Amino acid sequence: MADEWTPRIAAALLRRGAMVHAMSAALTLAGIAAAVLGFHEGWPVVVVGLVEFWLAARVAIDADLFAALGEGDLAQFDEAMRRLRLMPESKAGRPMDERIRGALRLLKLQAAMLLLQIVAAFIGMILLR
Repeated sequence: MADEWTPRIAAALLRRGAMVHAMSAALTLAGIAAAVLGFHEGWPVVVVGLVEFWLAARVAIDADLFAALGEGDLAQFDEAMRRLRLMPESKAGRPMDERIRGALRLLKLQAAMLLLQIVAAFIGMILLR
């Protein structure tokens, strides 16, 4: 099992997802405003922003769980997650390092959605010219 610091450090990294989400939320609101004003170029920004929103929620939950877990009993954690139907049976029993890699993959996907959103916004601005 990983030491008590590994999940805490992972939680600190995952909390940076809030910064990504703040930037994405601003772009999403700008995309909504553009779409409402009749500029259809804003819709891709909104759609990608909704995907980022879902990823941000997942990353935030993982950050909270890793912060709370520390070196806690993973078997009890897995049982609680299965009981709440938040974890499929196939994911129970994984080592901490594998869980952290999965959570960090979500954070990278979240950042990729922000980058895609920025690209969509720039393309939209170019198309408006």
